Amino acid sequence: MSTIKNPTVMSFPLSAKGFAEEMAMQIKQDFPFFREHPDVIYLDNAATTQKPEFVLQAMNDFLVKHNANPSRGLYDLSIQATQDLESARQMVAQKLLRYEPEQVIFTSGATMSLNLAALLLEPMIGKGDEIAVSVLEHHSNLLPWQNLAKRKGAKLVWIYPDENGEISVEQVLPVISKKTKVLALTAMSNVLGQLIDIESISLAIKKEHPEILVVTDASQSLAYLPIAAVGDLICFSGHKLFGPTGIGVLAGRRDLLEKLDPVFVGGGMIEQVTPKSYTAAPLPHKFEAGTVNVVGAVGLEAAIRYKSQWSSLVLYNYIQSLTGYTIQQLRTIKGLHFLGDERKSPLHTGILSFVLDGVHPHDVAAVLAQEKICVRAGHHCAAVLHQHLGISASVRVSLAIYNSAREIDRLAEVLSGVRKKLGHE
Repeated sequence: MSTIKNPTVMSFPLSAKGFAEEMAMQIKQDFPFFREHPDVIYLDNAATTQKPEFVLQAMNDFLVKHNANPSRGLYDLSIQATQDLESARQMVAQKLLRYEPEQVIFTSGATMSLNLAALLLEPMIGKGDEIAVSVLEHHSNLLPWQNLAKRKGAKLVWIYPDENGEISVEQVLPVISKKTKVLALTAMSNVLGQLIDIESISLAIKKEHPEILVVTDASQSLAYLPIAAVGDLICFSGHKLFGPTGIGVLAGRRDLLEKLDPVFVGGGMIEQVTPKSYTAAPLPHKFEAGTVNVVGAVGLEAAIRYKSQWSSLVLYNYIQSLTGYTIQQLRTIKGLHFLGDERKSPLHTGILSFVLDGVHPHDVAAVLAQEKICVRAGHHCAAVLHQHLGISASVRVSLAIYNSAREIDRLAEVLSGVRKKLGHE
């Protein structure tokens, strides 16, 4: 990373729509994708974000100039690769988490992180124990716990949001008991866009049940907030933060990680091996068997550096302003109904899902695609939430800092004609 310059700092006032447009247009210039596709309106950022030149340059620079296996060799290239990997770990710890670098484990993404979390905690789960999950969860934070419960004879207990789609202490406490061993909870719904106050929830349940472990999925919240929510274990993916695919993080309390045994073994995670046994390496390496995706870690560090050029307040205010504008514009469309709180509280950030009377969400997305507007349609890997809401699918619009009010105007224009185009009015 030493040969990559930091991005230029930009700052625009957000009070005027014109300045916000200028900000989005200028930011777009940092992304090769938009230079290649200038007419595409990309509104599927909750699935994955586009990558700035700064990130691509950092990854290419590593592959061309530093490429070697980290933590293996005594030659200069390997030493540099190790330094690059540990620099990325430190960046994640300092900028995104409330942990030290040794508490940051690199994985292939949030799905792998949550599967790893379930496997690591398996010895703590017994027959008749309970694992609490919410109906808001992405499948990545549900299926690993379902599998664990089946293997161990444990039980999943469900947390339901209130009528506004929010989960607070009041929704969580009634399902927590002495049998509860794990609470697995998203910090932000990838469908409703509601932020969840994990810190308050965690503090409340640990007053009565300090032994309960809180596992937080911060995959969506970190796109909009500077620090991941508190938890005993936390995970996220890099590709939703302007970083590459194939890199993610599982982090956690040092005392917890130190007492957990590795579940994946092989090269790189040992201190010594004998014909009969092995001794695991210290944190975090005992959980990183094999060759870590160092180029992905370099890209993740660059993405964090890129995002850090703006203050967290500027980023949050911009997305909140654009979210509010999107709600305002889409609310005027006949037959359109938002999922969750129709009022869209201040906790609602960056993600909006809706249905359109008489039109299947896939048909809505197909019409938008014809106009080069990219949205997501389906259950968004949150089938249980859609079942809870009594629908099979929805359309999702998710925002990033390169989106603009002008794009939202075009989205609203096309959406307003969908029902007529498909013969529903």
